[in-house]
Amino acid sequence: MKRTALLLSAIICCFTMITSAQNNGYYGLLEATGGYIYKYDPGSATAPQDFILGVSYVNGYRFSPHFAMGVGFGVNYYFDFQQFSAPLYLHLSSDILKRDITPYISINIGNNFQLNDGKYNYGIYDGMIQDETSGVQEIHAAVRKHYRGFFAEPSVGIRFNLGGKRANVGLAYAADGILDMPTDAYRRDYHPQVRLKFGMEF
Repeated sequence: MKRTALLLSAIICCFTMITSAQNNGYYGLLEATGGYIYKYDPGSATAPQDFILGVSYVNGYRFSPHFAMGVGFGVNYYFDFQQFSAPLYLHLSSDILKRDITPYISINIGNNFQLNDGKYNYGIYDGMIQDETSGVQEIHAAVRKHYRGFFAEPSVGIRFNLGGKRANVGLAYAADGILDMPTDAYRRDYHPQVRLKFGMEF
């Protein structure tokens, strides 16, 4: 009887350890992002849309089957602006179900750092303004636009097991700021962005 109880206790202990190892521990997420940006700017010569491609990696910890937290970093490229940026952010993620296939929700909150000047800068911006007194159009060289500063990116999707690892497909809505200086003072705009995300969890 004692041997049976000890064996049963050992099995329960091993099962608990295995379950715990699956439910928590290191959390790594590699994601590729592609998206569309609609830029509504009446009277501006800028393109009415932009596209983004990016890659990022999250280092963090899974506290339970339903919650993980980490710090992410990556590189994004904006095609119309011809600009690279580097986001650094806090990543929060939650799986809704404890199953092989589960919906999830997540949010990234952080700062986008500018890596290059891009297209819309001093002497490069292609917008024109009308001089009402002389009727002469001239290049508005004082305009600068950059993707940088605070951003937030909530997303929803499906996470599933794939060859011993977990993959995800999600849809995100990003509020990614554009720093604009059309006059002597900076102004921050947030244009609607819809992003498709593909990820692999390690």
